[in-house]
Amino acid sequence: MTSRARILGSREVFVRRDSDVNLTCVVEAAPTPIELNWSRNGRPLDFSRRGGMSILTERRERTSQLLMSRVSHHDAGNYSCFPIGNSVTDAASVLVHVIKDENSAAMQHESSANFPKHSRASIGFAVVVCSVLRLLMR
Repeated sequence: MTSRARILGSREVFVRRDSDVNLTCVVEAAPTPIELNWSRNGRPLDFSRRGGMSILTERRERTSQLLMSRVSHHDAGNYSCFPIGNSVTDAASVLVHVIKDENSAAMQHESSANFPKHSRASIGFAVVVCSVLRLLMR
């Protein structure tokens, strides 16, 4: 059986600098429990170089959340999640853009007009969850 990963929401995400991001990956057609991994621009995530990043995985539910607090332009890139032991072609990807000013925010609103409403709601909910988690970790 081939497992396939899917990241919830849009294939492109626009976030403001210093905000929090939650990317949620779901694996379909997979036995439970399952192991998931994340990468950025084709390389494994390096937790030693960037604080404020964590992964929450529910192996039985086949979900994994990548949480990043206070993103900067260094965090922009192509994020992928994939079931461990499967080929990279089974991975799911999302392109994260980090915007810094009001002009960029205006571009975000124009681009997000084409996003489905549930994608915008998922991103908004994810930001709230990350903010709560950041408060709890203090």
